[in-house]
Amino acid sequence: MAKMFLTMMGASGILTKWINPVQELYLIFNDIVYLKKEWGIEKFQKTLEDYVNIFCTAASGKLITIRTCENEKSIQAAFSEIVQGSVPPTETIILDVAKAVAHRK
Repeated sequence: MAKMFLTMMGASGILTKWINPVQELYLIFNDIVYLKKEWGIEKFQKTLEDYVNIFCTAASGKLITIRTCENEKSIQAAFSEIVQGSVPPTETIILDVAKAVAHRK
């Protein structure tokens, strides 16, 4: 940001080259891969499930409302609402696709 302002103000090239911040894209997926290697898939899944439950219990009804969709019809309806933009920002929708399609085995 500082580099942008200096460039807009006409600062010399030497000065703007000196302020050359390194930008790095953060992706949670990198952390997930690391944790699965470090802990193993079973421990990772169990820890994730535990913390999701802790968060949902603490936040439910206070900060956010939580709707769980566990069948194909409810997932389709929720997806339509998301695409239409009718889901309020205080609502979290959990789409349990694995449970919804388990009958297809």
